[in-house]
Amino acid sequence: REQDEARQEQVRNLVKNGQLEFVGGGWCMNDEAGTHYNAIIDQITLGHALIGTHFGQEYRPRMAWQIDPFGHSSVQASIFALMGYDGLYFARADYEDKGLRINQSRLEMVWRGSPNNFGQKSDLFTGMFYGGYGSPSEFNFDTRSANPQVVKDDPLLEDYNVKRLVDDFVKMIEKELGGYRTKHIMIPMGSDFAFANGLSHFKNVDKLIKYVKADGRVDIFYSTPSQYLDAVNGEGLAWELKTNDFFPYADRPHGYWTGYFTSRPALKRYVRKRNALLQSCKQIELVSGPAPSGADSFPLKEAMGVAQHHDAVSGTEQQHVAYDYAKRLSIGGSICQDMIATHVGDMFGFGAGADKSGAAPRVIFCDLLNVSVCALKGNQSFNIILYNPLAHARTSMVRVPLSVDETKISITSPAVKAYRTLWVSPGAQHARGNLSDNFYDLMVWVDLEPTSFLVVPVIIDNKPEAVRIEDSKPKDTHNSITEKVSDPDSISISNEFYMANFSAFTGRLTSITDKTTGKTMAVDQQFLWYESYNKTKNHDQPSGAYIFRPTGNTAFPMREDWHCETHFYRDPPYLEEAYQQCGDYAYQTVGLYKGLQHVEFRFTVGPIPFHDHKGKEVISRFQADMDTYEGSEPVFYTDANGRELQKRVYNKRNTWSPNMTIFERVAGNYYPVNSRIQLRDAKADTVLTVLTDSSQGGASLANGQIELMVHRRVLVDDHRGVNEPLNETGISGKGLIVTGTHYLQLATSRTAAALHRPLAQEIMLPPEVMFTEMTPSEDTRNAMPVSGKRLAATPPSLPANVHLLTAQRLDFDPASRESKRRLVRFEHYFEVGEDEEMSKAATFDVKEYLDGAFGLNVIDMVEMTLSAMQPKAEENRLVWKVEPQRGDEDWKSAEAHHVERRESSESQRWQQEQEHRLGDFTISLNPMDIRTFIITVAS
Repeated sequence: REQDEARQEQVRNLVKNGQLEFVGGGWCMNDEAGTHYNAIIDQITLGHALIGTHFGQEYRPRMAWQIDPFGHSSVQASIFALMGYDGLYFARADYEDKGLRINQSRLEMVWRGSPNNFGQKSDLFTGMFYGGYGSPSEFNFDTRSANPQVVKDDPLLEDYNVKRLVDDFVKMIEKELGGYRTKHIMIPMGSDFAFANGLSHFKNVDKLIKYVKADGRVDIFYSTPSQYLDAVNGEGLAWELKTNDFFPYADRPHGYWTGYFTSRPALKRYVRKRNALLQSCKQIELVSGPAPSGADSFPLKEAMGVAQHHDAVSGTEQQHVAYDYAKRLSIGGSICQDMIATHVGDMFGFGAGADKSGAAPRVIFCDLLNVSVCALKGNQSFNIILYNPLAHARTSMVRVPLSVDETKISITSPAVKAYRTLWVSPGAQHARGNLSDNFYDLMVWVDLEPTSFLVVPVIIDNKPEAVRIEDSKPKDTHNSITEKVSDPDSISISNEFYMANFSAFTGRLTSITDKTTGKTMAVDQQFLWYESYNKTKNHDQPSGAYIFRPTGNTAFPMREDWHCETHFYRDPPYLEEAYQQCGDYAYQTVGLYKGLQHVEFRFTVGPIPFHDHKGKEVISRFQADMDTYEGSEPVFYTDANGRELQKRVYNKRNTWSPNMTIFERVAGNYYPVNSRIQLRDAKADTVLTVLTDSSQGGASLANGQIELMVHRRVLVDDHRGVNEPLNETGISGKGLIVTGTHYLQLATSRTAAALHRPLAQEIMLPPEVMFTEMTPSEDTRNAMPVSGKRLAATPPSLPANVHLLTAQRLDFDPASRESKRRLVRFEHYFEVGEDEEMSKAATFDVKEYLDGAFGLNVIDMVEMTLSAMQPKAEENRLVWKVEPQRGDEDWKSAEAHHVERRESSESQRWQQEQEHRLGDFTISLNPMDIRTFIITVAS
C-alpha cells in the first residue's frame, strides 16, 4: 500500500517470474499451542485472500513456513494439508529428537497429521532446518548482526578471505547434508530484522555464490522453498511416516518450553472471547452488510489475525506489546459491536419506543460480565438481547449484574425457562474491586434458536419504596459449612445429572456422583503452586515467559492446612453453588445448574504475591479414583487446537523414547490444552473430561490425576528473547487477577464424546449478550414489540454433528458491499468411531440451510480448499511415497504410492462427483471433515 504503482508492478513481475515466492502466506506465522483451529483457519484465510487479490490465486503458497513456533501441532499439519500445501518447514524441535534425527539422516519425513480421521489425505512432506532458521553464523552478511561477515575478494588486500569462506561453506554443507537423505539442501539467508541494508547483503551473497560455483565441489544458487520441494520430490525416495506431534519442545536440559502454554492467561482468554465476538459479527454482517457508518468486521479480523502470532497469544511478548495486542482487539471488537448494534436497532425497531428526544435506546455491550460489571442503571428496566452463533438450538444460562433481587423484577418472555437472583460470588467481588458495587447476579435460563436473536425484557419495579439500595442488600442466604446435614462429614450440591460432595472438615470436593449411571467416584480438587526456579548464575535455566521450570516436583498448598473456607447456596431445582476461598488469592465457585450436564468450577486467582521473592505457577489439580495406567505409566488425552484428541503418556515420546532423558518430571510432561483434557479408565468404563474456556498448560503426573496451570508470575527472565520477567501487575498494580472456568464431565466410553464435543462448541461460541435500557413507554408496555428473531424467517436445520464453522463476506472483494459472493464452511466435529451415532456421515442441502438460516437465496457454489484460495477441483498437490516410521509404535499402516506431480485420484473424484451444478447443493461430511464453499447469492 505504501509503494507507488511502478514499484508494485515490479514486485508483481518478480512474483510472476518465480523470483519472489510467498511461503506460509497467513496474516501471521501463528502459534501452534495456544491457538484454536477456528482462529488459525481464519488468519490464514485472511492472508491468502490478500495474496489472491493483489497477485492472483495461481500464486498461492505451496510451502507452509512455521520456522519459529515453539512446538508443532498435528492439527496444524492437517490444516495445511487440507489447504493444499505441498510441504512444511520449521526450525524448532526437541533437542534430543532433533539430535537423533540428524544422526540418522531423518530431518525430513511425511507427516500424517490426522491418521485416524483423514489418513493419506492429511499427508504433508515436512522438514526442519539443520540449525536455526536464520543465516549460518559464519555466513551472516547482515550489517545489523552481532558479527557481520564480508566477502573480501580483492587478492591485493591482506584480509582476502575467499578461499577460507569457500572451504568453510563446503565443509558446512557436507556436515549438514548428513541430516538429510537427498543431495539437496536448503540454506536460509536472512533472519529477524535482517536486510536493513539489502544492497550490501545481496552483494556478499552474490560473491559467495560466484566463488563456490567456481570451486565446483558444491552447486549453489538462489532458490525458493517450492523449488527445493520439487527437487526433493523428484528423488523418488520413500519417506518416514510421522503420526504424532512435536510437543513438548525443549532446547536443552531443564529448558522445557511449556510455560507459555499458560503465560499471560488474561490475554489468552481475551483472544478467545474476541474470536467468539468475531464469529457472531461475521454472521450478522453476512446478512446485513457493514453499518452505514462503515463499521464492519475487518478491523477485528486484522486484530485477531495478528493476535494468533507465535509471540502474541503465546504470551511471550513484552508487557507493552501485550497491551498493544489487547488494545487492537478492543478497538476491533468495539467496531464489530457498533455494527451489531446498528443491525439490532434496525431489526427490532427500538426507535418506536424512543424517548422525548427521539433517540433510539443505546445498545450496551458489557465485556466484564465475568466479574459482574455492567454499565446498566441499577433501577431501570432493560432488555437482554442475545444472539446464538451456533447452528443448533441451545439452552443457555446468562448472568447479568443487578442491584435488586428477584422480588422486584419480572420476566415474561416465553423463551425464558427460569430466572433467579443470587449474591455476587466472593470471587467476582475480589476480581472486580471497586469497578462495581451491585449486589446481585440475575441468572436467566433461555432457549435459543440457531443463528437467531432473542430479546428478554427485564422489568424492574421502580417505585420509590422498592428501589432503596440499602433495602436490597442480600440476606444471609448462604448456608454455612457447619450447617446440619444427614451426613455430618459431607455436604453436597446437586442437579438432575450430578451430585458433588464436599468435606465438612476441609471444605474441599471429595466425590462426584453421576446420576445417569448411579456411579460415585472419589474426586478431589484443589489449588496448589509450584515455586519457580529463579537462579540465573552459572547459566542456570530459570522459569520465564517461555520456560516452565519449578524448583522441584512438589506443588505447595494455598494454605498450610490444605483447607478451603467453603459456604453454600441452594435454590433447587435451579442452582446450587459452593463458594470456596483457598488461601489469600484463590477463589472458586463450584456450581450445578438446572439442565446443564457438567460441574462448573469458576475460579478467580490473583494477585499472586511477590513479597516472599518467589515466583509462583498456580495449578488446579483434580485427583480422581481412576486407573489410567497403560503399562507402568499414566495415560491421558489432550485436544490439539480444540479439535482432535491426542494420546499422551507420562515420560514418553513415541518417536524417540528409548533415547530420551526427561530432566524435568513436571514441566517435561506438560502439554497444551486448548479446550479439554481427559482421563479414561477402561476397567471401570469411566471417562473424566475437564474442558477449559481458554488455552492452558496441562498434565497427568500420577494415576487418575489432572492438573491445569491457570496463572503464573515469575521473578526473572528466562533468556529466550523477552528480556523481562513475566510479571503482570494488573489494573491495581499489585498483580494480575485472572478468572476462568473449568467444566467437568463424567461419562462412559459410549457417551463421553456426545457430551464433551457439543459442550466444547458452546464454550467456544457462547451467546453474544447485549442490552438496552428501556424508555418509560417500553417499561409501561412491559414487553418489546418483537421477543425473538432469526436472521431469516425459515427455521434452519443442520445435522446434530455438523458445525457452521464460517459464514462471512469475502475479504478484499473489490465490490464488498454489492458483492454476491459469500464464504461458508461446514464441519463434522466428531472423530471417527467416537460415538455410535454422532460419528456417522452427515448429509444435508447447503442451499436449503443457508436460505433458511440467513435468507441468502443461493444460486451457485464452488467448493474450495480450506483457505478458500483454490477451487477444490483444481487441487494438484505433490504426493509422496512413505515407509513405516522407525521408532513410532503408533504407526499402523501406510500404503506406498508413486511419486510424481500429477492430479491425484482424489482431485479427479472431486471433479467427477462433487462439482456442483445449479440446483445441486447436497453435500456429505465424514468425521472431522471441513468443507469450504464460495457461494453466489441472487441478491
